[in-house]
Amino acid sequence: MVGDLEQGGAANWFVTEMKGETYRDGAAENNWRASTRADNGRWGWTPEVSFADGGNYEDGAGLLMPGSYTCANTCAPAPFWAH
Repeated sequence: MVGDLEQGGAANWFVTEMKGETYRDGAAENNWRASTRADNGRWGWTPEVSFADGGNYEDGAGLLMPGSYTCANTCAPAPFWAH
């Protein structure tokens, strides 16, 4: 973990996405991750399981997908072109 997203909603924004290991939160589960800048200014990935408009295993509509870029367990920092 590189940081936190303390506020929800419009306070957060996301740039790219990629598939990773499945993350579960109750009945919700998703294997997509979205890149964002944490409150401390560091880039990282957050599971899309918390996105309000998505269902299980749905990607975040409108986010850039960097080809076959995937991760498992720990995702690398956001690609240079996402900064």
